[in-house]
Amino acid sequence: MYASGLRIAAVAKVVIVLTNLAFALSGREGKAHLRHSSPASRLSLDLEPHHRYTFEEFVRDFGKEYVPGSTEYQRRETIFADRLRVVQEHNAANSRRGTTFRKGVNQYSDWTDAELRGLLGFKPSAQWHVKRQPRLEVLSAAMESSHSNSSGAFSRQERLLTNLPSHVDWREKGAVTKPKNQGACGSCWTFSGVEAIESALWLSTGKLFTLSEQEFVSCTSNPEHCGGTGGCFGATQDILYEYVLAHGFTLERDYPYVSGNGSEPMCLNQPLHVGSIAGYVDLPPNDLAAHLLAVNSQPLAISLDASDFHNYHSGVLTFQDCGADLNHAVVLVGYGTDEETGIDFFLVRNSWGEEWGESGYIRLARSQECAVDTTPLDGTGCEGGVDELTVCGTCGMLFSSSYPVGAFLFQD
Repeated sequence: MYASGLRIAAVAKVVIVLTNLAFALSGREGKAHLRHSSPASRLSLDLEPHHRYTFEEFVRDFGKEYVPGSTEYQRRETIFADRLRVVQEHNAANSRRGTTFRKGVNQYSDWTDAELRGLLGFKPSAQWHVKRQPRLEVLSAAMESSHSNSSGAFSRQERLLTNLPSHVDWREKGAVTKPKNQGACGSCWTFSGVEAIESALWLSTGKLFTLSEQEFVSCTSNPEHCGGTGGCFGATQDILYEYVLAHGFTLERDYPYVSGNGSEPMCLNQPLHVGSIAGYVDLPPNDLAAHLLAVNSQPLAISLDASDFHNYHSGVLTFQDCGADLNHAVVLVGYGTDEETGIDFFLVRNSWGEEWGESGYIRLARSQECAVDTTPLDGTGCEGGVDELTVCGTCGMLFSSSYPVGAFLFQD
């Protein structure tokens, strides 16, 4: 039912234990009302518990377009007041706990719950199906074997882990483009996949190109409804990679993004393809070591539960701070240790613009704890399979991860 999850050409060199599991990223991420926010806004306000910040100031600061005294104005003011209270109560509690995770006011602070669900992914409950799932048992046995031997010496993977640097940030190497904004289109799967390809292309060429997401929104089909129905209503990284293998990718300047308002223009007849990839790799699910090893080689496309990300401002989210309903696709670009708390974290790039979070990024605690995703089709499932999945890592971030290999440019 699902397209091949592992397709590596002879020139591709893979050094990590791999599995052929198909992962879906982001279900319906919907059509929130962008008229309520200014995409040019660079604001994200970290408010102290007793700071007085009025709705009038919010409307001015974030370029909201409401008529004072109107029903819409009053409705948004009520929502804003509730969101502001949550932010200030959270920050007061976390200050007492001594954690760094802080919430803030941003362009989403007057959105309804339905609009926020639309930003992430909201699909009716259904089954999830991975026809290669039995191979997980084989993979698990192989991984257990790799971690043990009769002499008690370190396995190859353990030796690699002991030699890893304490800090990795692909931004510092110039391997990632600036944070982008998907707008009111459920296209995070395209941003996650494309940004991973951009970094893979940098690795192979030494040059950073900004590639097009719009081609995949408009042109990529999703017949099995994995993670959604395609376009602005969700699909998977693997489907994007398969499209690239068949057709190639284009530059952003040649096929610019126009679906920020939720529209899905028809596919261009002959997009100007400039390059492709040799293949792609799906990482073993729920394997912290595999993620640490892989992100040392290049940025990874991952999925997670972003249900409570809308008011994130700064700091490190822990396993207890978020859920396990995988509903959003992002990019893992590194890891480190928080200087204030000593918490080891993963550095994750979002696609909600530079004004969100830590200049478009969020930090998630490195964790091997697990939880159950009871609604797989909301973001990571295909129709017709299991009702729930065990996902590990903060916000379930270790379950569904992949990266492209052998990115190259066509010769003129």
